[in-house]
Amino acid sequence: MKAKNIIFSTIIVFLWASITVAGKHLLVGTNSLQPIQLAFYRYLLGSIGLMIILAVKKRITFPSLRKTRPKKHQLIITTLIIASFPVLLFYGVQKTTAIASGILLNANTIFIAILSIIILKEKISTIQVTGIIIAFTGVIMILINEGDITSLLITSRQAIIGDLLALASGMVWAIFTITLKAWFQKTDPLEIMTYSITSATIIILLITVTTSTIRIPLTKGTITLLALLGIGATSIAFYLYLIILQEETATITGTIQLAVPVLGTILSVIFLKEMLSILSITGIILVLYGLYLSTKTNSNK
Repeated sequence: MKAKNIIFSTIIVFLWASITVAGKHLLVGTNSLQPIQLAFYRYLLGSIGLMIILAVKKRITFPSLRKTRPKKHQLIITTLIIASFPVLLFYGVQKTTAIASGILLNANTIFIAILSIIILKEKISTIQVTGIIIAFTGVIMILINEGDITSLLITSRQAIIGDLLALASGMVWAIFTITLKAWFQKTDPLEIMTYSITSATIIILLITVTTSTIRIPLTKGTITLLALLGIGATSIAFYLYLIILQEETATITGTIQLAVPVLGTILSVIFLKEMLSILSITGIILVLYGLYLSTKTNSNK
C-alpha cells in the first residue's frame, strides 16, 4: 500500500471507529434520536460535504473527472444500496452493543473478498480462504454470546436482531464497494458516491416523515456528534476510501477496516462502559485474525 494511502487509512480508522460509539450515544437517553432520523442527519451532512468536495475537485484538472458521467441505472442501483446502509446499521446499534455492531459491520471485509473473486475476478490464496473461515467462526461466536444460550429466545432476542442488522449493513457496504470498483474504469466514483448519497438522503427523509416526526437536535453535544458522523465519518472518510479503493485492489482495501473494530471496542469500553465476555473477546480475536488473513496477497502465501 502506498505511503499516502497508509496515512489516509489511519484517518479513516479513527473516523469509522467512532460511528457505532457516537451512534449508540445518540440512540439512547432522554434526548435520543430514532435510527431513521440519525441516518437522515448523517447523510444530510455527508452529502453537503461531498458536494463541496466534488465542486472543489471540478475546479481543478483531475484525470478521473474526465470519465463518463454516471448513467441513470448506476445511480439508481447505488442509491438503493447506500440508502439501506445507515438504516440497517443504526437499527442494529440501537438493539445491540456498540462493540458487537462494530465488529459485525467491519466483517464486510469477508464479503468484499468473496465478491472480489466472483465479480472482479481477483485471485485468492489458500491463506485468504482460511482467513474467511476463521472470521466467520468469530462472527458466529459473537452471535452466540449475544444469545446468552440459556435465554436465546427471550431476553436476548433484540440483541440477536441487532447483530444480524449490523452484519447485514456490512454486507450492503461490501456490495457497494464492489459495485464502485467495477465501474471505476469508466465512471468517476466520487460523482456516483455524491449523487447516490444525496439521493439516498431524500429517500430516507421521505421514510422519516412518514414514520416519525423530524426532530432538530439543538444540544451542542448532539450537533458535535452528528457533525462527526456526517462530515467526518461520511464526507471525509468516504472520499479518502474512494482514493484508496481506486489505487488498491478491493481485497487489500479491506485492510483499512482491520483496526476499526479494535479501536471501536476500546472507545466503547471507555465511553459507553460496555463489558466484554470471554466468548466475545475470543470471537473478536478470531474475526480480526481472520480478516487479517483474508486480506493477505498471493505473494504472502
